[in-house]
Amino acid sequence: MNYHTPGPWHFRDDSKFFKTNPFSVYRRGGGVHSAAIANVPFKRTIPEAEAKANALLISAAPELLDAVLGLLAVCWDLEIDDATVAAVARARAAIAKATGEQQ
Repeated sequence: MNYHTPGPWHFRDDSKFFKTNPFSVYRRGGGVHSAAIANVPFKRTIPEAEAKANALLISAAPELLDAVLGLLAVCWDLEIDDATVAAVARARAAIAKATGEQQ
């Protein structure tokens, strides 16, 4: 598994101050320090609301990954029916993409 900056990641809306990169995702560090994860711009090709939604999704990434891994770990029957098998396959594919293990 690839390693990512540990969560939680936080979303910041600086649209009142910055027009080119108004949304950011960061991790709080010790004291006043923080680590930038992403700066999400909006331009004519990506509306502001979409850029904000992208930044919110990025900020939730560590928790989403942990949640999916946790669900797969506690599900007692991952092959109960076709819908469950398909959902588990999508979850495993998403995990592989997120961790860089996708072929």
